[in-house]
Amino acid sequence: MPSRGAAQPQAAPPSTSKGLVSTMLMPFMALAFVLLHAMYQLAILARSVASAVSRATRRCSHQPASSFASLAELLAEHECAPESVRVPDHLAVVLADAAPSSLRLYLSTQWMRLHSTSTKSGDFHATYQAAVEAKHVEDAATLIHLAAISGVRRLSIYTCEPLGAQALQQLTRHLQLAYKTRGVIHPTSSQQSETSDPSLWKYTELRRRTRLRRTDGSDASNPSAPGSPASSDSEAAPSSLDETLASSYTGETEPLSSDVCSATVDIRLGLSSPALPMGTSLQVVLLSHCDGQDHFAHLVSTHVHERARSYLSTVVLSDIASSSRFSASRLRKAWVSRRERFVADLDVARLDAHVRGAGYLDEPELLVVRGSRPSLRRLYGFPAWPLRITDLFYDEALQPHARYAPHDFVAALRKLARAEQRHGK
Repeated sequence: MPSRGAAQPQAAPPSTSKGLVSTMLMPFMALAFVLLHAMYQLAILARSVASAVSRATRRCSHQPASSFASLAELLAEHECAPESVRVPDHLAVVLADAAPSSLRLYLSTQWMRLHSTSTKSGDFHATYQAAVEAKHVEDAATLIHLAAISGVRRLSIYTCEPLGAQALQQLTRHLQLAYKTRGVIHPTSSQQSETSDPSLWKYTELRRRTRLRRTDGSDASNPSAPGSPASSDSEAAPSSLDETLASSYTGETEPLSSDVCSATVDIRLGLSSPALPMGTSLQVVLLSHCDGQDHFAHLVSTHVHERARSYLSTVVLSDIASSSRFSASRLRKAWVSRRERFVADLDVARLDAHVRGAGYLDEPELLVVRGSRPSLRRLYGFPAWPLRITDLFYDEALQPHARYAPHDFVAALRKLARAEQRHGK
């Protein structure tokens, strides 16, 4: 029989028991984490497989954009319900150039030299740039037609380089022939002054080259020949090519009957051209890298300089002229108090109103980016619009070299309908 004073065995401390339990449960916790992670990956894989199968089995319409005359026909062809899309009021599209690799440039140049020994290294670059510009013209015409039939009020198309005069002429012609739409191009203020003055023609070099070609094919000894350098008609009046290219800026195209052109769109060349009043027709703005950071900085700096000039003329100079005897400290206090009122007027709302009044674009509801990742890094531009609550649509599965199709436009509208607008809340 143990004695009453014998020592009792000590119980294990609570910390030691908790550590033992956690050590025993560690494999089960790791197994549970692995199972949850595997289930999550399986769910993602099943969702991606389902979307890939639906994309593969979906009937893709190969009808051209000119075959659709309304949004209802476009949605019916792509088996899309009207409530599953949302048409933006302002749509912006970025058409990035798909630049070829250096190896492709070298091989293409060597291949061209095999056919022609006089081929220079810059011939392929010029051919490539012409092909890219032609593709941009076709994509822009398709976008203008789809936006017009969908109810978009403003369409902004951004390219790395601005479209030339011949590209603008091709754009208006493509709109008239393929989509029965008359494009009215509104030039910039500098272009308006050049085309309004008959003595200053923008295409003097083109007129000279045309005259030289006619001289080679005609009798140069005959002074009355149409292609002779001594002909007064070639010097006095602009050639037909000049008139055609100049009309692409001024919008003075041949009048077409109402049954030929069923719609009219206003095309604005860059942000330096005056803003157009909102009307019933679609307003298109053709942008480039020239309409980004430099233009925005010029507008803001001009507004700040005007405020500073107004402050100097109304406060500083008037006080100096009215005070015969003054002290620097007394005038400094008066100027600082008035300067605070001038600076208080320079807030975000007033600056935003000034920038919009000067022709800067407001924020688009949807921004569609088309191009490969390397080409998107070569845009070399500042956005010509603020990007705060704009929804971005970019599909890597789309081929950047392919033409813009109607199903790409429908996919962008469906993505906008699924987006949630919280406006920063």
